[in-house]
Amino acid sequence: MKQALPHAAAGLLLSALLLAAPLCTRAEALGQTSRWQVELTPYYLGNMNVSGSTRFKPPQASGGTTYAGQSNQPGFGLRLEAGADNSGWWLDAQRTRLSQDSDAGSLKGRQDTVQLAGAARVVDGPDTFVDLIGGVRYVSVSLEQGLAQDAPKAAGVWGSQRAHWADAVTGVRVQSRLSERGWLTAYGDIGGGGSKRTWQGQVGMDFRVTQGVTVTVGYRVLVLDYNKPELAYDPRIAGGYAGLAIRF
Repeated sequence: MKQALPHAAAGLLLSALLLAAPLCTRAEALGQTSRWQVELTPYYLGNMNVSGSTRFKPPQASGGTTYAGQSNQPGFGLRLEAGADNSGWWLDAQRTRLSQDSDAGSLKGRQDTVQLAGAARVVDGPDTFVDLIGGVRYVSVSLEQGLAQDAPKAAGVWGSQRAHWADAVTGVRVQSRLSERGWLTAYGDIGGGGSKRTWQGQVGMDFRVTQGVTVTVGYRVLVLDYNKPELAYDPRIAGGYAGLAIRF
């Protein structure tokens, strides 16, 4: 019941906005005008599905422990985007909770991801826009291991592990107009650096409620492959999102 409350509240808020929305002017893509525009989007990550394996070897442990499982917990994000004259940049930050289990115990923690990217428009409408993307994605992982009560001592001991790294990424974003106020957006990137490789994909719909407010919903996937002696971490984090974009 408690997990359903955020979804119900989001649904009521969205319904109220749509019912109260006046007719607005034609929705335009950010960066299409010569005047700089800024868009701030707080968003909710619905029950994110985290799958993959984690080999966790704290410094004081006699051996590593591999966890393979899934976590279905909500997350949160904030996106700041600015654009003008068919170019722009954005800053996207999000936090995801992690929880995995093995016969030896449990692994809990969080992952913080911050991406800073620039965009250059290569296809300029009138109803389809294509942007080339280049930037850096920073990842910070904080994990804690707890032994099961009946786990053998050789399996390891309680400990914690932190890792931080940055990856260079390049990608493309396509925006296509569905109606006077609606957009379909698809985004994908690939890269590497601190991790062996990483990629991200996203598809969503944007609906302009008023001249300065847009409702955005969609689905996104982030895959990481980080492999170091003290930590091997290769999650696939996927799930839906819903947010409210405010344009200045």
